[in-house]
Order: sequence, then structure tokens, then C-alpha cells
Amino acid sequence: MATDCLFILKVAVGASDCEPICICDVTGNGDAPNASDSLLCLQAAVGGGDGLACDCSVVTTTTTLPLPRTWDVTFGVLNYESFSTLAVFIDYATSGGEFLGSYKNVECEPLLLADFVDFNDDEPPKHLNLTFVDAYIFSSPTPLARCAFVSRYRPTDEFFGYSFYATRPVPDDSRVDVVIGIIDATPR
Repeated sequence: MATDCLFILKVAVGASDCEPICICDVTGNGDAPNASDSLLCLQAAVGGGDGLACDCSVVTTTTTLPLPRTWDVTFGVLNYESFSTLAVFIDYATSGGEFLGSYKNVECEPLLLADFVDFNDDEPPKHLNLTFVDAYIFSSPTPLARCAFVSRYRPTDEFFGYSFYATRPVPDDSRVDVVIGIIDATPR
């Protein structure tokens, strides 16, 4: 309580602001706080004086967050490139959301047909892995997978960190740079 009295003294000498002003008006007379208000506060803090007469009606505010909902998020390759192997790693640890299912049971559906497709949601560290391997060449831009993601807000690329490994088919087998991102996010 003594720190409150120091704050009132700072307001009285103009070193701080008090909003609403009634919080610092310990006499309840409606005047601007002064050194006497600080002294009365200190007396009340040590059990003396006639008590405090701060007359403020408390104003409370409530913030309502949207409820979590399930979004069908379509991830894809956004640039023009050709590849036969693609492993995408999606970090969602700071997204505030969660993919439905976990590990091999993550709720994702392939949109890129390949000889080998694998999805895995590592929990923790909250990494979704999408893997596509084919004997032929994929051409992009192309959707990769649609996954169920639970979030209070519509997912955007800012929710996720992307990394990848992509190559052309043998015998070239060279690395390819692709751009991964969200093509669509639709509420269920």
C-alpha cells in the first residue's frame, strides 16, 4: 500500500498521471490529488487516520476471443519448378493452433498423387512433415495436401515456418528451390 501512496505523491507533483483521477483522490472531494492525499494514504497504510474515501466506480471490460474452429488448409508449391522428390517440413510451434491427429494419424489428404506419400505430425516439437516421391516429374505450382488445422483465427503463412528438400529425378538428382505456402484455408 505504501507504493500506492508514493504513486499518489508522484501524481500530486506532476511526475505521473492517474487515470481515472478518482483513484488518486483519497479524500473523495473531486479535487486533483495533492500531497495531502499522499499523506492520508500513508496514514491509512499504517492503520491510522479516518480511512480512505476513494469513490471510483469500477469499469470492467471483457475481451471475447473467437472460439477455435477447424480449418481445411491447403499447402502447395507456389513457384514454377519441376521435381520428383519433395519433403516439406512445417513448423507450427508458435501458431497457437494444432493439426488434427498426430504422428502417422494426422488428418491430411494428398492432393499431389505420387508413388510414395507420407504425412507425419511430430508432437512435440509441433512439426508437420509432408513427403512425396515419384519416378516421374511433378510440375508446379501445384497443391500438395489438405490438412485439418484447429485455430481461433484463419491460418496464414505467418502461422508457419517452412523448410523443404526437393530434387529432380535420377540421373540429374540436383536440388531444386521451391516456394511452399498456403493456397487456401477454408472453415469447416
